[in-house]
Amino acid sequence: ITTCLQLSILHPTYNMAKKSTNTQMEKKIASKNLTNKLFESRKITLNISPIAIISLFILLTSLAIAWDKYRQQAICQILTSEYEDKIQWVPVPYHKNAESYLSLDNGAFVYRHIYMDEFEKEFNVKPLNFPTIDPDIAPYLAKHNLRARILNNSEISEEAASATFTVSENYAPLIEDIKFKVENGTYVDDGRVYIRWVNDIVRWGMFAGRSFQPNEFLGIYNGFITRQPDDLSYAWEFNNLVNVVDENNEKVKVCIDAKHMGNYMRFANHRDDSWANGYLDAFTGRKEERIDVFR
Repeated sequence: ITTCLQLSILHPTYNMAKKSTNTQMEKKIASKNLTNKLFESRKITLNISPIAIISLFILLTSLAIAWDKYRQQAICQILTSEYEDKIQWVPVPYHKNAESYLSLDNGAFVYRHIYMDEFEKEFNVKPLNFPTIDPDIAPYLAKHNLRARILNNSEISEEAASATFTVSENYAPLIEDIKFKVENGTYVDDGRVYIRWVNDIVRWGMFAGRSFQPNEFLGIYNGFITRQPDDLSYAWEFNNLVNVVDENNEKVKVCIDAKHMGNYMRFANHRDDSWANGYLDAFTGRKEERIDVFR
């Protein structure tokens, strides 16, 4: 009886385990079938027509062009703001239409070359072929013996003094010749340089009207030799090696101011303070090449 009871007890348990196993297998099969159906239902066939491909290409190209223009405008804005903050350019006339500065040359439109006889009309600048001295400081300059003061200045080395005198002796005859011709009215502008429009940032620039040899004379920085003004946009320092002094031996800040009067060289002074130690920057002497002077 005990054995039969045990069998009767074990038998239902076995049936339940078997039924449970079958149920789990059915669930797995159903789950697998469902997964297969889901994956099969997500299969997408993408058919792209040639027109769609061309449209996509045009869209991407348009985006690339738009980005490039935005980048260029951003860079230009940065440069413009930087220049406007530091440098006061020629205020008259403001550039409004580039075509107004173009002229027809041998069948092609080029930027018009501007010479000194047009300075007053184009820039409101009086053309000046030789520096003019302010009567207020003329007595101080008259007693300004530069050679003697350089030789007596212990802060200037013998080599520096010798180099200064060498340059002075080389160019003094040319300067004296220009001064003589200006005074007797025989000076003629030979067109060795000219002014033309560069771009909206630089505005105007000085260009070579012919080819130049190394160390060839370009011109004198002409202007009004006067006391240093507040606006230094076109002022070159006169007190370079030794100071000009007044009757009390006090320093007189003197500069050559070309803001309202001057010649071609004023357009090479691209700086916002007074300075004199200039050098030509990468000018090779070729005709039509722009001439810049930097410190």
